[in-house]
Amino acid sequence: MLSGGVVVPVVSAGAAADCGFLDRCPEPDRLPGWLTEQDIAVYAEAPAATGFTGGLNRYRNLHRNRDLTAPLNRARIQVSALYLAGDRDFVVQGADHARLDAELRQWAPQLRRTMILPDCGHRTQQERPAEVTAALADFASSLVAG
Repeated sequence: MLSGGVVVPVVSAGAAADCGFLDRCPEPDRLPGWLTEQDIAVYAEAPAATGFTGGLNRYRNLHRNRDLTAPLNRARIQVSALYLAGDRDFVVQGADHARLDAELRQWAPQLRRTMILPDCGHRTQQERPAEVTAALADFASSLVAG
């Protein structure tokens, strides 16, 4: 989802059942400041030159990945962790942040911080590079400090 100062329509949960995923994501009126037409051209040119097989293989391989990682099902993250997401990310959009934090802590007992960036979509590091860098630096410092 594109954001960063651009008004982005909310994903339509009520879209027709036979529509595709992208049909639920309307085109923004303009690109956000962190994404240029040149960026779009690069994203379009790479698959035109080499194909899109690599990108699709991740989804073609979902069942195999699930099978290979079955021993990790319900495993807890046993190292220090930071959870960072944008409030407009499809993954957490509309979630109760306090409940999300509590549930994350069940699976990552050493979670140091849950940080939800306002007005930010899925590409947090592109949309908010300074905030993401600061959060990662603070997290790394907390590991050194103990």
